Amino acid sequence: MAKKGQKFKHYSKDLKLLVVQEYLSHKYSLQSLARKYNISSIETILHWAQDYCKDGELAFEEKRGRATKENSPFKGRPRIRFVSENEKEEYLKQKEEYYKKD
Repeated sequence: MAKKGQKFKHYSKDLKLLVVQEYLSHKYSLQSLARKYNISSIETILHWAQDYCKDGELAFEEKRGRATKENSPFKGRPRIRFVSENEKEEYLKQKEEYYKKD
């Protein structure tokens, strides 16, 4: 069980994919891959390999957070700066109309 304040290692999806592909090609053992890429446990590599076999490369995509609608033009925070108050009102009105359709 994790201890309070414990920090966990995060590995990039590119590293995960590289390690799993090397493991599945039978070039290296689990121990040598863990040592080579500084991965804390061979169990981690085994979990990555299982996920990869089940879901392919999608297994390493970020899955946290609430999913957005595929066709929504308003994904995330608006990254635009409004020049005038009218522009802002127009943007908010369009957004409100879009979500009323559902």
